[in-house]
Amino acid sequence: MPAKTIARLSSSLLTLVVLCFLLGAGIAKAEFHCVEPTPVENVGKTGCVSFSQRNEEVETQEHQSVEASQDATRTREWEAHEHEEAEVNAKAEAREKAELAALKCRPSEKPVMSSHGAACETAQAAFFECEQREQPKCSSVGELEAQNIAAYRQAHPVSITSLHVVSVPRPGHTTISPGYTNLRITTNPLAYITITFKAAGQTIPQLYDWGELATGTIKFVGWSCNQPNTTYHYTVEAVGDTGNPMSVHGSFKGVSRQWCAATKRREQAERDQRLRHRHQEERHETEEQDRAIQRFESNCRAEGGTPVTILTSNGSEPGCRGPEGGLLRVPG
Repeated sequence: MPAKTIARLSSSLLTLVVLCFLLGAGIAKAEFHCVEPTPVENVGKTGCVSFSQRNEEVETQEHQSVEASQDATRTREWEAHEHEEAEVNAKAEAREKAELAALKCRPSEKPVMSSHGAACETAQAAFFECEQREQPKCSSVGELEAQNIAAYRQAHPVSITSLHVVSVPRPGHTTISPGYTNLRITTNPLAYITITFKAAGQTIPQLYDWGELATGTIKFVGWSCNQPNTTYHYTVEAVGDTGNPMSVHGSFKGVSRQWCAATKRREQAERDQRLRHRHQEERHETEEQDRAIQRFESNCRAEGGTPVTILTSNGSEPGCRGPEGGLLRVPG
């Protein structure tokens, strides 16, 4: 190889070594610059991020991670508490419902929970409690009972399963009140009862809310001596909230013609006897008054006076005038 060529190669290698040295120094200088704090506005220009900024970012990420973990823990604890509280409330509610369901109250009473457990509250007690709280408006006892019965019917719909009717005569003692007939009815409590009476070409329907008792009595005043020997026909129908209604038909006789005639004779004889007794008493009173006047006049003459009649505000009264005028006091 010629010497000139060798010299050229040596010069090129030297130049290359120098360039590499300078380039390495520049890179070291650049790395040293990136180590220094870099303003945020220069980060995008230099492409460098300092170690302190990286540490801050790491610390921020770690802090955010800790907060997120704590939030998740609190959320799980709150959800567990809510679930536990819901279970406790559900158990308490189920227990209260079971106690109320097992409680046997009258239809007019309201099942309630108190500090002592399930109890039956009467409409009267609820009314008094409302008044004691001085509420602006309290429902009456009758309204509260109707509300309780309506709630009971809704929870326990009435179905008619039986209906029995017995007529029971109740004779009277006078032609004005000769007697009546009771209908003894037994059916399901809280049934709706319709009784239809038929007599002398008339039909008389009557409606009844049967109430809480199974057996009750209906009084029908239908006997009359103006229409003796009358046969009364009746139909009793019981209707519930569900199911089919039931009905019973029957009849009974009123007062007889013979009884009315005999009672009229007895009543006339009693009136005649009372009239004779009153006349006798009036006669005795008149005779006693006459004897009293005769005694007074006799005593007046014995004292030397003259019997006279004196007019007063109360009417006429006997008096005794003395010989020299004036009135004498004489025994009666």
